[in-house]
Amino acid sequence: MGESEDQKRRKQEIIGKYHNKKMKEALEPLFQKFQKWKDGEVSHYELSDSIHECHKEMQRIYSIFNSSREFLMKLVEADDDMPFDRNGNRTD
Repeated sequence: MGESEDQKRRKQEIIGKYHNKKMKEALEPLFQKFQKWKDGEVSHYELSDSIHECHKEMQRIYSIFNSSREFLMKLVEADDDMPFDRNGNRTD
């Protein structure tokens, strides 16, 4: 028997939280680099390199989140900051 609509919706909510976490992890260093650039601590060349690296990371995240729900739930389960198992049950 397949998953119920409630189970699918719950997993999608968890995957959404995981996606937000991964995006914040990727964007926060870029934000910090912009602050340093604004304060004159890094050059525009360094900032440009950071933007490029962040863009590559965004592409990687995008490709991961186009994977199956089952695969994404395994990633959630493996992440120590995400208190869920692959079935969407809380583990804390």
